[in-house]
Amino acid sequence: MATGGRKTQLQVIHEISITLTPAQMNSALPQVLGVIPAGAILDSYHFVTSQAFDGATATVALGYTSGGSQIVGATNVKPVGRTDANVPIGSTGFYLTDTTIYFQPAGGPNTVGVCTLWLEYLPGPG
Repeated sequence: MATGGRKTQLQVIHEISITLTPAQMNSALPQVLGVIPAGAILDSYHFVTSQAFDGATATVALGYTSGGSQIVGATNVKPVGRTDANVPIGSTGFYLTDTTIYFQPAGGPNTVGVCTLWLEYLPGPG
């Protein structure tokens, strides 16, 4: 369940994350990763697959609209491995309001597999 974006008094990079199961990867429905607070600046995204998915495909996209891929397009997370990248420049502006971040899984049918994904952000300068 999504909650409001948060900002602590510490000046550190924050993250929102989830560990994906085969059931989530088999779903074609966009799901909520979390909420970033107003004034946030996106930094980087990470996908770490610790157990390979056994289905024909397993991809994940990130966006700020349901089903969107504004942050990163469909990325293959089927094999064991890691993907780390900075968020594209066009996605790093200030968010004027608390913003829900969605992930869009695609693939299947998967019966095994584990992928952890997280998105790092600066909650607001100053």
